[in-house]
Amino acid sequence: VTFKDGKCQYGMHKSFSAMSMMSGYKHIITIGIFAATLSSALASLVSAPKVFQAVCKDKLFPYIGWFAKGYGSNNEPWRAYALALLIAAAFVCIAELNAIAPIITNFFLISYTLINYSCFEASFSNSPGWRPSYKYYNTWVSLLGSLLCAAVMFITSWWTALITVVIIYALYRYIQYRKPAVNWGSSKQALKYNNALDLIHEVSGLSYHVKNFRPQFLVLTGAPSSRPRLVNFMSDISKGYGVMVCGHVIRSKYKVDQYLSENHLLIANKIKAFHVPVAAPSFRIGVKNLLQTNGLGVIKANTLILGYKHSWNAGTPEQVEEYVGIIKDAFDHHYAVGVLRYSGKLDEKFLPEDDTTLFDEAADGVVSNCQSKDNLEEGSAAKDSKHPS
Repeated sequence: VTFKDGKCQYGMHKSFSAMSMMSGYKHIITIGIFAATLSSALASLVSAPKVFQAVCKDKLFPYIGWFAKGYGSNNEPWRAYALALLIAAAFVCIAELNAIAPIITNFFLISYTLINYSCFEASFSNSPGWRPSYKYYNTWVSLLGSLLCAAVMFITSWWTALITVVIIYALYRYIQYRKPAVNWGSSKQALKYNNALDLIHEVSGLSYHVKNFRPQFLVLTGAPSSRPRLVNFMSDISKGYGVMVCGHVIRSKYKVDQYLSENHLLIANKIKAFHVPVAAPSFRIGVKNLLQTNGLGVIKANTLILGYKHSWNAGTPEQVEEYVGIIKDAFDHHYAVGVLRYSGKLDEKFLPEDDTTLFDEAADGVVSNCQSKDNLEEGSAAKDSKHPS
């Protein structure tokens, strides 16, 4: 190695044949370079279009859905293959690959950074879907690999590293903004679940104090979509500071899983509540099941909300006994009881698109019941045949 004016004229930074000069047989280096180049090129030309096809199918970005189409029994993305070929040919035509090498290197390095971090997060979150078969796999080695790749990015070229990070972050924020309707079963979901479970166990061990008491409601709403005014009214009372459970007793041949979409409706309308349907032979038994099983640990309801019964004289003795028995069961299970009686109108935040006349001016239906003969409270004038109970 020689120096001129204090600067090295040779070495790998100045001469691309430095490894050939140091090797015993320089042609082996040339063969190795060609082999590595062809291997990487073929892998990129084959795997990159398939990844791009998956991105197009998930509709993460606009105007690229045309490339999602596959052909043949293997669903080959020929359109994406053609796009990859055109991009590769365009960069080759530059005839100065060293000019774009830092950018390409940084994009590869950030891919390795994210892959290593994904492995670390999947292991750290105890995701059941992550079961690495490699004998010597270690969680912390994945984290170390991620940090090393990020460091090499800035060592190679700090300004291209900054550009790469900004581009990747912008794509991430854009996907977060669009909120595509896809579920990848990500490790982030597993980590949230793990953290929530740990917090529930931690809270369950705390001793109760009266200063920390807050009302937590079990509201007999039936299907929330059939009584949105009641749901909104109780949501305004709870303000999201306590648990709110929308109890739904089903007394028919219809299955509970028909009402799974009700929770999505609550989430879509930013109602902090949980819809809990139960099947039971009678309404009282169903309510008793809800009283006994709702919630986890101390995260459970402590106040039962039901509608006022107007038809004391018109109802049968069995109906009166069942109504009073529900209140008695609530006291037996150490619940506070609230009886809702309201003859005015409540402003609704959401209503089913196919029915905007679910309610009258009486106390809105706290009990979900489509069988008028067994109606427990006269104020439950809103009955939706699509939600039998």
